[in-house]
Amino acid sequence: MQNVKVVELLKNVYSAFNETMLAQLLTYTRLLKLPKGTKLLSEGKPLDYFYFIGKGAVKSYYLKDGKEICLWFALENKIIANMRAYKGVVAGY
Repeated sequence: MQNVKVVELLKNVYSAFNETMLAQLLTYTRLLKLPKGTKLLSEGKPLDYFYFIGKGAVKSYYLKDGKEICLWFALENKIIANMRAYKGVVAGY
């Protein structure tokens, strides 16, 4: 049932995906429902996943002198990834 929702979301956003591509992608996919305020990435830690935002929003920010500085927002139907922090991509993480 969860995969049905993921396929539905991906087909609506990325119409170029054919059934074979979707089936392959689903072997690496699972649907997560995370509570508001969940941190997806922390400074200095590797990123284990790419995220597709099916519902909700994501905010990227950093702290400067104890104040949140917002870099960007991602809304529904966007992919969230940080290639610099993706596990195994950058030495030192």
